[in-house]
Amino acid sequence: MTQWSTDRSPLFERQTATDDTAGAEPSNAGATSDTLPQLFEKVERAKQEWEATIDSLPELVCVLDDQGRVARASRAIETWGLAQVTQVHGRNFHQLMHPNCFGPFCDLYRFLEEARQTTPVDRAAELELADPILDRYVRLRVQTVAARDKIQSTTVVVIQDITYQKSAEAAMQRYTARLEAMTELQRAILSARSPEEIAQAALTRLRQLLPFCQARIILQATEAADCLVLAADANGSTHLRPSQFCTWRDLGVTDAHLLESAQVVDDLSARSEVSPLEQQLMAERVRSYCSVPLMADGDFVGLLLIAADRPRVFQSEPLAIAHEIGSLLAIATHQAQLYRRLKEANAGLQHALHAKQQLIQNVSHELRTPIGVLVGYTGLLEEGELGDVTPDQKQALTIMLKHEEQLRMMVDRLVDLRSVDAAQLCRQPIDVADWLAVVLRPWHRRATLTDHPLRVELDLPNLQPTWSADGELLKQVLDNLLDNAFKFSPPGAGVRVVAKIDRGAILFGVQDEGVGLLPDQINQVFERFYQVDGSTTRRFGGMGIGLALCHEIVEAHGGRIWAESDGQGQGSTFWCALPLNAS
Repeated sequence: MTQWSTDRSPLFERQTATDDTAGAEPSNAGATSDTLPQLFEKVERAKQEWEATIDSLPELVCVLDDQGRVARASRAIETWGLAQVTQVHGRNFHQLMHPNCFGPFCDLYRFLEEARQTTPVDRAAELELADPILDRYVRLRVQTVAARDKIQSTTVVVIQDITYQKSAEAAMQRYTARLEAMTELQRAILSARSPEEIAQAALTRLRQLLPFCQARIILQATEAADCLVLAADANGSTHLRPSQFCTWRDLGVTDAHLLESAQVVDDLSARSEVSPLEQQLMAERVRSYCSVPLMADGDFVGLLLIAADRPRVFQSEPLAIAHEIGSLLAIATHQAQLYRRLKEANAGLQHALHAKQQLIQNVSHELRTPIGVLVGYTGLLEEGELGDVTPDQKQALTIMLKHEEQLRMMVDRLVDLRSVDAAQLCRQPIDVADWLAVVLRPWHRRATLTDHPLRVELDLPNLQPTWSADGELLKQVLDNLLDNAFKFSPPGAGVRVVAKIDRGAILFGVQDEGVGLLPDQINQVFERFYQVDGSTTRRFGGMGIGLALCHEIVEAHGGRIWAESDGQGQGSTFWCALPLNAS
């Protein structure tokens, strides 16, 4: 319990004077002597309760007289290790808090004096102070109580230890700054496109998170023996060194796999044995370092090495930050390496495809002339223009001419596949009904010869008399679709052609009862050189360019083409939609 001053207060002096004069008025003395003990008992009990309450508080509470001396102090004076509560009465408060401290240069002294002299009565002055003598962060509250009657003015000082609160605030600020720095680092790393850019982005921002005099990111190159070294020095600011390629042996590492475990060296100068890499670090005045392997999907990507010119820098929090940065670097670098390899592979594939297409186009152009000669002379022979032929010879020539025509058609398709362009379309007004009649006329004859009933359904109400399109190219579209329908349908299976108007477009559809398409083939059939049956023993001929050519022609007209099928053996329907108002 708090020890209070034994000096009697003016209140007690007034009460004693009353007792001394009680004999003058006996009639009132008896009543006074009956009530005063009860009053003093209540006052004493209230005082003890108040003292117990003050002693239970963690704050240090002191009551000072008008000279700045301690009149009363709470028990916290002992728990703070300043003095025994029984020995503080009458001592100068500043000297009690700061022994051997010269007042005018002390923040606590100046605040107490200013608060006592300038703060209005019954108002409080407050200050938060990092006190090096108390080794605490404290919040002071000073309030002066005005003098009343014969009671002199007093000053109440409440000192609260807020060290833990301030430490928590500082830790939160550090954590927030760390998150912001990590977010900035992550954003910079993710925006980089190559492992080198990723490493440079990390090195230039590393100082915001970790103290270091030197940092290195060593990346494993695609060749097993090579690595790329990117380093940075920090002397107030970060300076990137020029990157360089070297071998692990050049770095003094005989086996790169030895680096696949994290290492922390608190003091290089205290080590009896050092590796060649550590010798390099010591030559650059490094005292401590940590190395974090960059691992992604079980693969060793590289190494993050952070060094400081002071010992024991990389303890729990800095080491955790280093591991966090290492994980981010490993993932980003690994993804960048995969992206680079994918880009290189894609470039190689594009080059191969271009070479393939160029070869096909060159061969196609070179074949056109000799095929034309073959077709011409075979036709002359078949017609007997070059001499009489026997029936057997005529039949053989007819077969030859048929296959030569097919060969010429395939070569023409290859050439046309490259030359289709919207800017090169020869648009002319077309009467759809007449145009369809011309296009379908040879297919009616083929349907009769091949036993494939051909049914044509036209639904063209409100169609303008003419329609602007490249009739020759669109004829190739319908010819290709009908050729596939006849080719992939069994004998006796029907083929249906539909033409109709739908939402500002003219739709052409060719439906067959043939082999059908699997779901994964619906879109692939329009790719160049794709074969539904790509085996060497396939039943159906062709080079896989007919539907690709249809796709190019329809798109050049601003339309679209697609296929529908219920599955294998269920037949197929190919639709193409062409805008009526295309220009």
